[in-house]
Amino acid sequence: MEKDYFDKLIEQYSKNELGKEKRKIMDDWFEGIQHPSGGELWTDEERKNIKAMILSEVKPVKTFVPLWKKVAVAASVLLVGTAVLWIYQQKNMEIDSVSPLVTTDTIKPGEDKGILYHASQEQVQLNNLRKDSVYVFGGIAIERIADNEVRVMPGADGGTEIQHIHAPRGGNFIVQLEDGSRLTLNANSSISFPSSFDGRLREVSTSGEVFFEVEKDRYKRPFIVNAGSSTIKVLGTKFNVNFKEGEFLRTALFEGSVQVSNKGFEVRLAPGEELCVDAKGKYTVREFESERVGAWKEGYFALDNKNIEEIMEEVADWYNVEVSYADVNLDIRYQGSISKFSDIHTVLEILALAKGNTFEIKGRRIMVK
Repeated sequence: MEKDYFDKLIEQYSKNELGKEKRKIMDDWFEGIQHPSGGELWTDEERKNIKAMILSEVKPVKTFVPLWKKVAVAASVLLVGTAVLWIYQQKNMEIDSVSPLVTTDTIKPGEDKGILYHASQEQVQLNNLRKDSVYVFGGIAIERIADNEVRVMPGADGGTEIQHIHAPRGGNFIVQLEDGSRLTLNANSSISFPSSFDGRLREVSTSGEVFFEVEKDRYKRPFIVNAGSSTIKVLGTKFNVNFKEGEFLRTALFEGSVQVSNKGFEVRLAPGEELCVDAKGKYTVREFESERVGAWKEGYFALDNKNIEEIMEEVADWYNVEVSYADVNLDIRYQGSISKFSDIHTVLEILALAKGNTFEIKGRRIMVK
């Protein structure tokens, strides 16, 4: 069983065993909790108090969060998650000194992955295509323009067959459509779109979580997003859609204007507003923090007052693991953020600091108890 990560980091800092980059993060960490950083003079009691202050007072910030394209840097700075997390229970906060029970199994974070299911049902692994090359698959042409991004264009036959692109569990991917709009797919998310947009509108369908950056169209064709029975209509804007059939729909508007409608309602959102629809079709509109909703796109998990089941659903998709539960404590609520490029053991060590939930890894299955 591994020693607590907070204790390790504090010990390494006090002995001046951290590299320049990690040392800078730790200095910022202590500045954030307004505590002197003279580690060589700390007593055991002071270290205990430092740990308690970090857990109870540090607010979620974006300072240390890696961008998607900085995976290598993020992976080397594993203490990112611990620097921006605090955990609390609904009644009394209690820190658990017991680390999660783990094995030596290696579970890696997600990476750039995308799969095209085109009209002939052939599967194309988009992340394996050569960069700066154009490939034709039936009625669609695809150019790999970056490690994590492709541009899709109509094929020579001018067809309108529906194409499907899926970011599987354990992967994110970016798709640029023929009109220049960019769609960033979270793990276990999909989009469907025609080989070529017609002269009236631009229409796509989505499942899972997708961040849309819609380009304004010179022909002023509206951009339509279908999410189950709901429709999102825009002209040019940035917004996040998180949809699971039979469970929920959440649409958060960053820029511009969108109109969300189905049989039960029609709502126009302003920037900074999020529409939440439950399984019964009941909806609410609330303000949201862009750092929270866009966290997955920027490379971290925003815990956002979630319980352990809600958090582990995201962890399961990103690390491509199965999760089971036994007598979990759903009263524990978490705040802050954890780097998505942390080792799975680091993520679970941090979550286990809240007394009541521990973790066991067997193969690619995580037991929460």
